[in-house]
Amino acid sequence: MLTERRLLLLKAIVDEFIISAQPVGSKILTQKYAIPFSPATVRNEMAKLEQLGLLEKTHTSSGRVPSIEGYRYYVDYLIEPSQVSIDSEWGEFDQLFRQKNQMLQEVIVEAVRLIAKKTKYVAVFLGASSQANRIVQFKMFPVSHNQAALVIVTEQGQTDTRFVIVPEPFTLHELDLVVKYFNQYLHHVPLNQVLDKIEHELRPLIAAYVPNYDFFHQALIDCFSTLTTQQVYYSGQANLIGVPDFSDLEEVKQVFDFLEDNQTVSQLKTNKIGTRILMADEVSGLPDNCVAVTATMRLPLGGHGTFAIIGPTRMDYVHAISLLQFIAQHIVHE
Repeated sequence: MLTERRLLLLKAIVDEFIISAQPVGSKILTQKYAIPFSPATVRNEMAKLEQLGLLEKTHTSSGRVPSIEGYRYYVDYLIEPSQVSIDSEWGEFDQLFRQKNQMLQEVIVEAVRLIAKKTKYVAVFLGASSQANRIVQFKMFPVSHNQAALVIVTEQGQTDTRFVIVPEPFTLHELDLVVKYFNQYLHHVPLNQVLDKIEHELRPLIAAYVPNYDFFHQALIDCFSTLTTQQVYYSGQANLIGVPDFSDLEEVKQVFDFLEDNQTVSQLKTNKIGTRILMADEVSGLPDNCVAVTATMRLPLGGHGTFAIIGPTRMDYVHAISLLQFIAQHIVHE
């Protein structure tokens, strides 16, 4: 049973462990946190919390550390994220969101970088899947006698620019015709349907009017193929190397392996608006000593996006949640 006394102690122990990364003993609780109980009472209650599975005792100290169950109880019932004010700490975010004439994609990429910088952990953004992302514009223009730039813009602000070799028989007039047909027939088509539409509908149609189209077809297919996967941005992977919780390089490698697998990372994505705290036992492939704090919002141009902070379970949850809520609020109003 969690009495008021035990709740007070559990919160103080987690708060202190987040700050110090050291097992917490009765002495620091009674001195630093002014716990109004005798050291003997505190030790007795800590033993009870250990029996309840909320604390763990280390082999190197008489102090206790939170268990996964302890962290879960802490984030579910004992913290209350506060609204982050625009002060000197968040000034860079404020400046980012005040900039005009920026593509949404550019804002998201910079926000991910700033999240990693401020938290000293890994920041991730997962955009809408290709099924929900649709093309709004296709551009193509020559940059040299045998090279063209292809730019694809989606309704969620995602862009892809690639330079492709243009075969000698191809002319500027033929490039213009291809652009015309692509914009006419691919407008608002979901990305996961584009390749099939190009191959089976557009190819025979364009080839009838552009004699040299087949020379250029594969380059276009390659360009669109890069957009059919989920939009994912990362920053701050190197931050983990300096975190005490990842002193073993094998643990850092496990996090990197998780991030490199798009299928595992996609578990952090949801279309349910709001914040979540996901412990390792809730995310396949996430190392045992890791947690993911996420915030999902509806993007201004449609679809949903999820920002995530990945770090040790000994994370400042109030800071992480407040930061993500602040970013989500401003992204929505971009």
